[in-house]
Amino acid sequence: MSKIITILAFVFLLTGSSISRASVSEQPWVHIRYDSGQIKESWDNLQTGQTYAIRNDGSVVYFNDLTKTQLWYFKDSGEIEQDAPTIYAPGATPHPWKPQTAWDVYVAPVERAAAATQPAGLSAPTVVRVPDTLNGLPVIRFDSYWTDLRGIKFLHEQLWADPRTHLPVRIRTRLNGWSVGDYDFPQTGPADIFTLGVPRGTPIENLDAKPPDEVQHVLDAINRNCDDFLKNYRAVVTVTPDNSMPMNALDIIWRDGDKVRDDHHLPGIELQDHPAPPLPKPVTPEALVTWAAQHEPVAKQLMDSQREYVWFAANAKSPKPQVQITIHRDTPHLLDTNSWPDAIQWPTRLYSASFFHLLDANAETPAGCIGLRMGGEGNNRTDFYVDPLHDYVCVKQIVWNKHGAQWAKSRVLTLSGLRRIDGHIVADTRRMRDYGNPPHHTPVNTETTVIDLLPVTSANYPPGTFDPASLTTGADMIDQ
Repeated sequence: MSKIITILAFVFLLTGSSISRASVSEQPWVHIRYDSGQIKESWDNLQTGQTYAIRNDGSVVYFNDLTKTQLWYFKDSGEIEQDAPTIYAPGATPHPWKPQTAWDVYVAPVERAAAATQPAGLSAPTVVRVPDTLNGLPVIRFDSYWTDLRGIKFLHEQLWADPRTHLPVRIRTRLNGWSVGDYDFPQTGPADIFTLGVPRGTPIENLDAKPPDEVQHVLDAINRNCDDFLKNYRAVVTVTPDNSMPMNALDIIWRDGDKVRDDHHLPGIELQDHPAPPLPKPVTPEALVTWAAQHEPVAKQLMDSQREYVWFAANAKSPKPQVQITIHRDTPHLLDTNSWPDAIQWPTRLYSASFFHLLDANAETPAGCIGLRMGGEGNNRTDFYVDPLHDYVCVKQIVWNKHGAQWAKSRVLTLSGLRRIDGHIVADTRRMRDYGNPPHHTPVNTETTVIDLLPVTSANYPPGTFDPASLTTGADMIDQ
């Protein structure tokens, strides 16, 4: 995986004199140990196209560039997910695999870019080649610059290379914070992911597997109803614990077709730490919209057909607001979809079809519902019960955790107050019962989510609701 990231990171690059390839030794294995960040260690076999990585969350990743196969072990779930990830741009033809050297993969791309003529109109080169010293020895440093989705150039990665051996020595990369990795070149590497701590016999879930026809039929109906849902609305979503505390969260959501805006408030924090006005009394949806418009939320989210934006308010660690911008995918990568009416009613939409199989009717099945189970081979599983008579809305969801040989409920979500608005089913209440971990026989936490959804027209959207500048202006960019 680190090899893929490096190749992508060095697509553009530098100016400087060329380095001879002749003295580069064939290095079958490249090992990188990082001081921080998402990846703890990685191994690349440049002769076979195999990459292994241990992440700091305990998961293990394997990628085979020859077969385009990825295995991803998740420690908490106790499962291995297998798929054939898309690492090439749409329409691009995957290159046939051939053995490579450390020069080919790590140094040559930046060296070629350093020798290339910069296109006209660029204010500065995308890579800078700098003589440097590392551990008392002379090295060449390649500084790689990227341009973010706002058009602002920033230093993204640095690579140090040994001018004598022409091998990489150190990499400093920017991905949700700076991470420094040091290279070495062992003669051998991992034989498989099991030598990196994955228990042998761990079940494998093939994400590319086609679900049975009877499952696909149900999923198609779910997706069809979700796609046909209201396209223009305002939703006020409140989350309140059942222990008489003030509401935990308030979301003001606006949707206009493909565009979704969500302002996420935490009233308890905002009333204590920010100059927020007192909550209105009585608490009505209209009064909450007015209250929320009087000050900044703790987070904002914006999505359109091309990009996704997440904005965070200034805090003690960051004196300025921060914003992260990503390319929109089929499944949103935003901060939270838990309060969106679409995701509340059709949560299966957020997962791969290969995860599901049909459940036989059981004591948990609501009348007239169809049960779908996701997972179960490892330590977690989730049951979804959808109602065909009410637009295939998921009226009940049960999360199970495995403790030893026993399965126990971890969380139960139920929808109620189903009604039709402009011909579409809308739920006005979701109840959550959390049984803790390890689970208790009775819920240790319960809360109620209330959804007030109102169809709107273009005249009802506040000015600038879907303008990215309302999130990006005055904010620092978070590393992508």
